[in-house]
Amino acid sequence: MNREDEVTMEAKHWQETRRRKFTNDGQGPGVGALFGRFSDEFARLLLLEVQLAKTEVSEKVSVVGQNAGKIAGGAVAALVGLTVLAMAIGYLLGTFMPVWLGFLITAVIFIAVGGALASAGIKTLKNTPMQLERTAQTLEEDTQWVRQEAEEVKRDPAHLGHRP
Repeated sequence: MNREDEVTMEAKHWQETRRRKFTNDGQGPGVGALFGRFSDEFARLLLLEVQLAKTEVSEKVSVVGQNAGKIAGGAVAALVGLTVLAMAIGYLLGTFMPVWLGFLITAVIFIAVGGALASAGIKTLKNTPMQLERTAQTLEEDTQWVRQEAEEVKRDPAHLGHRP
């Protein structure tokens, strides 16, 4: 079982706990017991949110790392090919002008193209969102649930811990 499956199972447990009915037959748990239960579940919720955030960060870092390796390998192969191409262009231009001038023109062109490509890559990386979507979503759901529970307790403290 991987980490994401564990987090999913824990999240399902938390959702079941939130849905669980407590009966109030006069012998139900007291306010202290309910508050203790709430504290335990809230601590567990925070732990689950941290685990989810770690899982999402790990997934994103893994994807970035794999693609960085591919980019590096492609860059090395392309560099070798571009070096040979630059030499060929330099020699070709050398048949019409001094060889040094042919290589200089070739070098300036390759430097300009390389700078433009690097600039575009940097701009794309800066614009790549690295938000943790699932974590943000579950945190928003948890916040709404806590607010709803607090409002219900304010309206009727006798229903503390009782959910339909």
